[in-house]
Amino acid sequence: MHDLAAEREFSAKQSYQAENAALAAGRRATVEDTFRHKIEQARRLAQEVDSTSIRRLHRARVGTLEGQRDARLAQMDRDSRFSLSTEPVALVVVEG
Repeated sequence: MHDLAAEREFSAKQSYQAENAALAAGRRATVEDTFRHKIEQARRLAQEVDSTSIRRLHRARVGTLEGQRDARLAQMDRDSRFSLSTEPVALVVVEG
């Protein structure tokens, strides 16, 4: 009976880990795509304007966005190192 419970727990844990990894990868891809779009837009705007001061403004925005993206991805990496696990404390068999 104990082997069956351990097998189910192991199977569930693997399933949760795989699901969590897929969700984390999806979130990371979303962050990367969002920032890529914003950075590309700011670069395009910097190239299209004639005013030097406005061009500098957009280039500074690119740097700010890159920093925000890198910080966000680094935080996601740090957060992904944590895990939650459960341990059974009792096993009850009800027979009727």
